[in-house]
Amino acid sequence: MHLPATTLPVPVRRLLAASMALTCGLGVFLVVQWPGRASADTHYPAAAVGNDISFPQCGQSYPDHAAYGIAGVTGGRAFTANPCFGSEYRWAREAGSPVSVYFNINYARPGYLSFGAHALDGPAGRCAPTQNPCTAYNYGWNAAADAVDRAGDAGADPQMWWLDVETVNYWADPPDRALNARVIQAALDMLRSRGLSAGVYSINEMWSRIAGTQYRPGVPVWYAETDPATGYPSAPHYCDPAYGFTGGAVWLVQWTDTVDHDYACRLSSAPAQPTPAPGGLCLPRPLPLCVLTAPPPPAPRPHLP
Repeated sequence: MHLPATTLPVPVRRLLAASMALTCGLGVFLVVQWPGRASADTHYPAAAVGNDISFPQCGQSYPDHAAYGIAGVTGGRAFTANPCFGSEYRWAREAGSPVSVYFNINYARPGYLSFGAHALDGPAGRCAPTQNPCTAYNYGWNAAADAVDRAGDAGADPQMWWLDVETVNYWADPPDRALNARVIQAALDMLRSRGLSAGVYSINEMWSRIAGTQYRPGVPVWYAETDPATGYPSAPHYCDPAYGFTGGAVWLVQWTDTVDHDYACRLSSAPAQPTPAPGGLCLPRPLPLCVLTAPPPPAPRPHLP
């Protein structure tokens, strides 16, 4: 699991493509293109065990004999850097296929530097400086774009991207779970707009607390054992659909001892692709999505003689 750099370890941590956003009366209408994602080529070898590493492993030896590797792009929060990502990604690439990365995702409070810098402008338009559906969507999209750019700058081209969704990071408090869902959805939309395969790391309890139980984007799940001490013997248990909090299949199960281990669930085929509504898709409520700052009135035109 992957905590912010200032957070102490705990037993369980870390826990469609939008080409343009248009205001549509009650919300935002997305013109979507759905690139293929999560194909059979992306599947992890059934019952194989890999490892995931990130900034806590900087300066340490990386795990040996991993069947595949997952490297963290960020430093525990959105818009931060893992200073060791380059070497960790090389380790993941050498470990086996599919090569995967993850990044931390969260929301932000108005008045925080990250909110002003990343929430007010984006595919949802120019937003009022409050927590609202417009800023939530922009923040999530821009967070994913930042992670993709950081990975690209390091020469990384992973086959699978994971969003790290945990309560240890900041999220809007209930009853504003729909805003958190928009942050997550926007990040998924951004990845899909680049044709990238994506899934979500969390657990049932964290997901319901952050995004609610009604938001189910249907992407693959990377699940953290809630009793990591049981380790490998109990890992297949968490492959059960009961732990697919997104509505998608559980692909990986993580447990932790001295390092993070990841068990690959057996999958019979690639997950079914969601079918968008004809011509596009309106994203989850509450609505309206975009609360826009009113533009200044035009200056009066001078009268010509």
